[in-house]
Amino acid sequence: MNQRPISDDAVWHRLKYRNLSCRGPARGPILTPRHSCERLQWAIHQQNWRHQQWKTVIFGDKIRYSISNADVRTRISSRQGERYAENCIMERDPWGGPIIMVWGGIGLNHKLRPVVFQNLGPGRGNDVKASRYTDQVLRPHVVPHFARFQHNTFQHDNARSNTARATRDFLQQGNITIICLIYVTISKFPLQVKIVSFLSTG
Repeated sequence: MNQRPISDDAVWHRLKYRNLSCRGPARGPILTPRHSCERLQWAIHQQNWRHQQWKTVIFGDKIRYSISNADVRTRISSRQGERYAENCIMERDPWGGPIIMVWGGIGLNHKLRPVVFQNLGPGRGNDVKASRYTDQVLRPHVVPHFARFQHNTFQHDNARSNTARATRDFLQQGNITIICLIYVTISKFPLQVKIVSFLSTG
């Protein structure tokens, strides 16, 4: 067999012909066997739910926004050779910086008012504590909603503020039914968004 050199252009055109392109890999959370088992159990438990059952679920989730650092949500337009031009560079603090966190609750027929958590430091060690989650989210927003719609069910992930004993006791005292907690999904399109989108078009 003759080993002929192949140019980069030839490889690029062959990939393009087969509708393949080079892009960064999709990102997802690190899952342990326990996490995978919990997610599977959650899916099995809810796999036969009907439209009427999903209509009663309120999904709660939080997302972080960096105030000082560049993140993947920022885009620029530049010409070839301008990658390192002064107006094409966004400064980044190597030690992190202040962030804000936004919590929201959404269901097929309901949505709860967003809550903004400010004055959070960088890193996951400065996440929202259980007491703050209770005082700023559960007490003023979740409890009044479930007092009005008593047949609704609450679903949130297993962030530490959500699984703390104080949080679980507070929800139990408020007679708020929750679906079994699943491992937090760090993705561009969270699981609850996919479910709501599916039900909306179904």
